[in-house]
Amino acid sequence: MRTAVVALALGLWATTGWAGDNQGKWGLGVDSGLFRSGGVHGALIHRRSTRTAWLLDVRAEEHVLDTDGSGSGLIFSPFSPPVASGEFSQTVQVEIGPRFRRFTRPDANWSPYWDLFAAATHSNSRYSSGSTTADYFSTGGAAGAGIGVEYFTPWHFSVAAHSDLLEARYARVRSRGNDSFLGPRSASGHEQSVNTVLNPAVELRAYF
Repeated sequence: MRTAVVALALGLWATTGWAGDNQGKWGLGVDSGLFRSGGVHGALIHRRSTRTAWLLDVRAEEHVLDTDGSGSGLIFSPFSPPVASGEFSQTVQVEIGPRFRRFTRPDANWSPYWDLFAAATHSNSRYSSGSTTADYFSTGGAAGAGIGVEYFTPWHFSVAAHSDLLEARYARVRSRGNDSFLGPRSASGHEQSVNTVLNPAVELRAYF
């Protein structure tokens, strides 16, 4: 019995994946949605070496609120049907950009890593209530850093826990609206921020 247990343990150890197994390979990653709602986060991955990877991140979200405060999840089009209500708000956000990842233990099946990322950002929001309507548009960029840990299986897929930690954002913003009493109006400007963030996610990644 003891011999069988030792043989099983050695077999599992021998088939355990590790970060270096995926050197030179491409992959796809997707947020499992356990800690996020109202959107999707995906990434195209290229393992440049045992320690490094480049990613193309894509995030898309839509949030719709009605007068009762209820919302809906992801709809890719910003022209989804309005909520059947006298008051309605809708926000669509899209971010896309590169991410550099460096693994700190490329020879282990559990490998921590750190990220640097940049992204082009765009969002538009629409609000209507009674005699007032307003649209807000924001276009800019973001950059930041994140950390995570990835578990590599021997079947060319992995499970990772990830969170961004720091981000800086800049955007040009403009708004336009119409009021039955004040008439049409518009404004423009810019906004910037530097924030610490915590957005934990469980991600599934497949390599090929």
